[in-house]
Amino acid sequence: YAYPDQGFMSRFAQAIEKEYPQFFMFGETWVHGPQVQSWYAEKSANKNFDSHLQSVTDFQFAFALHKGLNEKHDWAKGINRLYYVLSGDYMYENPSHLVTFIDNHDIARMYGLYGKDMNKYKMAIALLMTSRGIPQMYYGTEILMAATDGHGEIREDFWGGWPEDTVNKFTKEGRSDLENEAFDFIQSLANFRKNSSALTEGKLVQFVPREGVYCYFRYSADEEIMVIVNASEKAVEEKLDRYEERLRSKSTFTDALTQEALPIEENLELGPFETRIFVVK
Repeated sequence: YAYPDQGFMSRFAQAIEKEYPQFFMFGETWVHGPQVQSWYAEKSANKNFDSHLQSVTDFQFAFALHKGLNEKHDWAKGINRLYYVLSGDYMYENPSHLVTFIDNHDIARMYGLYGKDMNKYKMAIALLMTSRGIPQMYYGTEILMAATDGHGEIREDFWGGWPEDTVNKFTKEGRSDLENEAFDFIQSLANFRKNSSALTEGKLVQFVPREGVYCYFRYSADEEIMVIVNASEKAVEEKLDRYEERLRSKSTFTDALTQEALPIEENLELGPFETRIFVVK
C-alpha cells in the first residue's frame, strides 16, 4: 500500500468509503516502527493526513514476535519487544482494528523461523489469537510449513485437493501427529476467540515483562481473560500479586483450552516457553 502516491490513495479510499460505507479496508504497510505505520492508518496521530483506511497490517507486531521469541530477555529485547509495540497503540484511532499476523507470503514461515520449536510456535499462535487486533492466518501455518527462504518455497502449494497429490493435508489422516497437534491447537484457540467477548471486543491491559515473563488481560463487561507466557529457557514461579490490579476479588482460573478449574493462589508455575490462557472469575 505504501508504494503509490498517497494523495491518490486517500482519494481512492474515500470514494470507495462513500459508495460502500460498510466496507472494511486495510493496507499492507511493510514499514518499520509504529510511528511510521500509524501514519497510514485512518485518523492517525498525524492529523494532516487521512488515508481513509480502516486499518493497516501490523508488521510491528510480527517483527516483535520474530525476534522476541528467539532472543534472551533484555530491556528492549526478547518478549519486551511486544510490550513496547503494544505500548505505542495510543498512536492509532482504533488499535483493535490493526490486522495482526506472524507470517505471510513475503516473510519466513514462523515454524521454521523458531527452529521448529513447538513451544515457541504455540506461544506465537496464542499471542496472535488473544492480543488486540484482527488476526490474519497464512495458509500452511496450521500444518507447520517451515520454509524460511525463497518466495517459491514460502508460497509452496498446500498439499491436497489435486489429483496428482500423494498426500492430503486437508484431512486428519493426511496429516502427521505433530501437524494434527498444531492444527488442533489453532482450531481450539480460534473457536475460543470466536465465542469470547473479551477477545473480540474487549480492552487490553498489559504489565511490564520481568525476566521473560509477560502477562496481559483482555476484558469486556462480562468476561476477563488472562494471558501469561514464560518466554525464557528456565522454569519460573511467578508471584501473582504483581497482577492484583486485575485479579483483585477474583478467585478462580479456568484454563481456556482444557476447561480445568484452578484456585488463584500466590504463585503460578510456568515451564520454559510455556503459555497459559485463563478465564478469570
